[in-house]
Amino acid sequence: MTTESDWQRDAPASRDHILDLLASYKQIDLTDLHKYIVCETILTPEDFERLYGSNAGSIYGLSSNARMAPFTRPGNRSKDVRGLYFVGGSTHPGGGVPLVMLSGKIVARLVEEDLL
Repeated sequence: MTTESDWQRDAPASRDHILDLLASYKQIDLTDLHKYIVCETILTPEDFERLYGSNAGSIYGLSSNARMAPFTRPGNRSKDVRGLYFVGGSTHPGGGVPLVMLSGKIVARLVEEDLL
């Protein structure tokens, strides 16, 4: 079941919930965290989709839950524009710091191949 969010309405409440959650952690005293915020930007899934073309505003792109999902991610080299490469959690091989670093390594190799 999927639910739609009205991010214009829900984003401020989500922000407050996250800050309250952080302030509740016992490992470090963040009880007065709110008063130290002097500048902030809230990015919603709508912003990620608009700014970065991310699928449904997801930071990791296409869902990776299906068995074949890793094979459906966009490749690291553009098929249409020579010299255009893609790196990050929404491209091959996927999301998470290790895989994003591997994505960068793959693209570095592709660029090197294309320049030689």
